[in-house]
Amino acid sequence: MGLQSEIYPRVLAILRDLVGGGVLQLPSSVRDLTSPVTAADIEHYVQSPGVASEERVKLFKLAWDIVGSEFAGRHQQYEMFYAGAPFVVKGVYSYRNYGYEQALEDVEQFLGSYKIEAV
Repeated sequence: MGLQSEIYPRVLAILRDLVGGGVLQLPSSVRDLTSPVTAADIEHYVQSPGVASEERVKLFKLAWDIVGSEFAGRHQQYEMFYAGAPFVVKGVYSYRNYGYEQALEDVEQFLGSYKIEAV
């Protein structure tokens, strides 16, 4: 929960890197895929090796919904702030969930494991 405001934007950035400009070059409508005027061009120019243009368009439309649409922007804002301001959430969750007792016990065990002897 405390890292969500950092991880979600990183995931979006990775997805943006992977899709590149492909999400901006998509047909504007399903009619472009079915129209006798444009279907052949879409089939030829919007494809990947081993992946039909229709499947590529579907995948890139999904990616666009995640990184570029109005919904995507609103959802990113929601993910960043729904639990509160990120700096507050990190502090609260770190304080509440970190196993301080175990860390203190480890330090005490380490310090007790050796003796200081006079020379």
